[in-house]
Amino acid sequence: MSRAIVELTCPVHESFRVRQVAGMFDVPLAEKLRERFEVDVPDVAEPWSIGLIVGPSGSGKSSLARHAFGEHVYQCGDWPRDRAVVDGFDDAPIQSIVGLLTAVGFSSPPSWIKPYDVLSGGEKFRCDLARALSAGLVSSGVPLASPVSGLNERSRKEHWQSQWHTESASLPLVVFDEFTSVVDRNTARIGSAAAARSIRAGHVRTRFVAVTCHYDVEEWLEPDWTIDMATRSLHRRRLRRPAIRLEIRRCGRDVWPLFAASSLFERQAEHGLALLCGRMGRRAGRVLRGVASDGQPRPLAH
Repeated sequence: MSRAIVELTCPVHESFRVRQVAGMFDVPLAEKLRERFEVDVPDVAEPWSIGLIVGPSGSGKSSLARHAFGEHVYQCGDWPRDRAVVDGFDDAPIQSIVGLLTAVGFSSPPSWIKPYDVLSGGEKFRCDLARALSAGLVSSGVPLASPVSGLNERSRKEHWQSQWHTESASLPLVVFDEFTSVVDRNTARIGSAAAARSIRAGHVRTRFVAVTCHYDVEEWLEPDWTIDMATRSLHRRRLRRPAIRLEIRRCGRDVWPLFAASSLFERQAEHGLALLCGRMGRRAGRVLRGVASDGQPRPLAH
């Protein structure tokens, strides 16, 4: 752990209105405005996988991230306007691109082939997050695909957990500023949980620091450490993610139009399929799968 000392200055351009504001609100005028703060920051050589810098707007979150992590702060570039989202990851193989998009909770193949500009705000956020994680891996020379990708889910997780303590400090680091700032809070929670799960399971072999003004993502990211810029304090803990109550019921065909746009089928749900609908809280979830008359499950929507 190290102590970060951040000093910020900006010039004051004197004018008649500036003097008016100073007189109205008793603001002392000087050639430069200065601000200084100190806060403990975990060292990059320590074994951790996810960190969080949170606090109100203007509290110094971005300044601290740049001071503590420098070149690791992700700079969002332009997406090609005349190409699909999957073509915006440079030379990465398609298997790795699909894995990254899925890892951040963007599991909609019909949307993967659309240009970035036509996506919704939530979809754009997930694409930016996926590309940030891919940039961190490529720039550090770490392969986009996990070296144990051939193992099944349980074996991969056990392997990664056994190697985590020794390998985590050597993994690339990605710092994502304005995390979830432009999406609704439900999308923010889902994206946070998906990213955290993929990083901790070893699907995405990188470390991640989220910088945000939204405190609600903390319990979904489950960070190993949190810096609260409101109090300038560091907390080392891992919160438990809230329980999710999911109710699955058989539903009628009248709900199909709600999910048809994200279905892998080009036509309406086949006759003879039983549709199951998941509900979380009071809001409808998604059609999970259809069961054909022959008893064989078929995926309907994502």
